[in-house]
Amino acid sequence: MTKQPYIAQIEHMSAKMPDVPGYGPVWRGTWDAGRIERNRKLYDFELVLFVSGSAVVTTEAGVFRCDTGSVIVIPPDMAHATVAATRVERWCVHFTWKADVVVNSMPTVEHWSEDDGTFDPKRIADIPHDLREFPWFHAVMPIGFLETARDFFDGHGKSGAATQTGRLMTMLGMLIDDEGSVRTRESRLAIDIKHEIEENFRNPGLSVLGIATAHGVTPGHVARVFRDISGISPMGYVLKLRLETAKEMLAKEPLLRIKEIAAKSGFDDANYFSRVFRKSTGCSPSEFRINAWEN
Repeated sequence: MTKQPYIAQIEHMSAKMPDVPGYGPVWRGTWDAGRIERNRKLYDFELVLFVSGSAVVTTEAGVFRCDTGSVIVIPPDMAHATVAATRVERWCVHFTWKADVVVNSMPTVEHWSEDDGTFDPKRIADIPHDLREFPWFHAVMPIGFLETARDFFDGHGKSGAATQTGRLMTMLGMLIDDEGSVRTRESRLAIDIKHEIEENFRNPGLSVLGIATAHGVTPGHVARVFRDISGISPMGYVLKLRLETAKEMLAKEPLLRIKEIAAKSGFDDANYFSRVFRKSTGCSPSEFRINAWEN
């Protein structure tokens, strides 16, 4: 009797994988165009399917353009960030390669660097050495992948654990063979630039020249590398973070004066802050504060 493709795929996967995977958080959602994720690391693995739209995933190992139908598997302890080039829908599942290993319910941290004390190396899931190098990236999902993925995500919380594990194994089996990954020597620099901006945007003296000098490259090189992975200029990202910080303080810090909020957000000129704030939001900082309190 001929085996069903589903069963044959599971047997193919079992022959290649060192253990049966266990999975944890499952998520489906959309991001608006322009959303920029903070650099982060995982304690476990994450499979991400791009159902619609386009995004750029930057990792220490390379920069990956993810369009509708792309799939990427991010391993633990790898710095990465996603930028939504358009409105994008993503389906995500966190997993480990051993079913008896508990998948972290909150698997991510905001900052990837170990020296800030937020990332605990002891919690990192094992990475099998007999599988090909991560991340795994497919610009176009394999034939039959979407159907299995839809069964898996629709079955979350409804189907039994054995059924769901079988579906996950099938998906991973389809991805395990290498299609080739886009890797660049500049990806590490892009991650470092983004991290430096996120750590220092409150410093009014932060500049592209300073970042370039610190990394031994030209300002033009910094601007090109960063724009390639984020779709925005370095100083445009600095301004975005400063304005987001100011909005949060305006809504939550009623005792701070506008000038103080400007300074704490990275603006050394309160008048300039008010101008760019109005241009971005359509209202003055004071009006934004009043609206935030009323709502």
